[in-house]
Amino acid sequence: MPATVGHAAVSAPSPIPLPARSWSYALLDRADVRVPVYEEGDRVDLSRIGPAAIEHYSPEHGSGWLHKSGPSQRDLARWLFGLLVIAPGHFDRHPEHAVEARALFRSFVLADDFPRRSQRIRGQTATAIRRRKDLAHQTRKHREHLQEALRVGLERRLGTMLGGDENTWIAFAAREIAVPGIRVCEQCSLVFQGRRTARRCRDCNRAPVAPKVRPAELGGWHVDVRVGGAWFTGEFERTITYLAICQGCGRRFSDDDARSRNCENCRSDAGRKRRQRESEATTGRRELAYVSALDGGPLQSVGVTGPDGQTINLEAVDGVVRTTDLEFARQLDANRNLRRTDG
Repeated sequence: MPATVGHAAVSAPSPIPLPARSWSYALLDRADVRVPVYEEGDRVDLSRIGPAAIEHYSPEHGSGWLHKSGPSQRDLARWLFGLLVIAPGHFDRHPEHAVEARALFRSFVLADDFPRRSQRIRGQTATAIRRRKDLAHQTRKHREHLQEALRVGLERRLGTMLGGDENTWIAFAAREIAVPGIRVCEQCSLVFQGRRTARRCRDCNRAPVAPKVRPAELGGWHVDVRVGGAWFTGEFERTITYLAICQGCGRRFSDDDARSRNCENCRSDAGRKRRQRESEATTGRRELAYVSALDGGPLQSVGVTGPDGQTINLEAVDGVVRTTDLEFARQLDANRNLRRTDG
């Protein structure tokens, strides 16, 4: 987390390092697990696992919290038994899986609630001391259950990345549940064997990903950063994509170069000339055309990220999408389903 910044830093912010993922071991050590309770009577809600609040820094909005929802019973069944649990009728064929998932769900809820209840027992009477000891004993049993479930899930995933199960693992880690000898890489989420102090796998130690931003909230131009591709493909892509606000026209654009302050339209030769003559135009006159690169019907439309960061559709005319916007063209060039044409 960045510290308080003075006026000099606001006018020229220094690069701020950010974690490659939404979490790091340092952040998880400071995570705050929330216990869901009913408003009346302050009773714990046994129907859901409390979220984990993780410190988060947004280059656009500053410091805050990222709330990771607690896993559902189906998430826990998937953690224990794999993807087969999502098949229709799986729990009808394997009712023992549903029983184990419910028991693990209950251990999550009670392991969070019992320490809270213990703190509310006042006094040093024999009854109060006995109740606190009983709650502490039950808490240890539930945490041992969580640790065993974590071990089963991690051993199933050794040598692979967590993928869709990452938030379930975070629910364990935020509660300081760990398995000796098995770690999760805080950069690529690979499950590997390592010492309890290991934070990265071997590949990420050799080639760490280190995004650094100049935040818009401190006078810079970055508003977000993404490590890897937009979708999980089973492999970790060591690319960094920066989302920034163009210092020329104010539109939002993405680039893999952290130093880029201007979008494609404004950093082209034509864009520099437009800025010099203070033209209100944000795009040039050259029109670029794209058609489908796939065998099939003609192109109907294609989605691109607009100046405000929202997705918009470019409609095709006679199977051709045309644009004078170089930012749109950059996105269309990266689309493997399209190809540029002279038509």
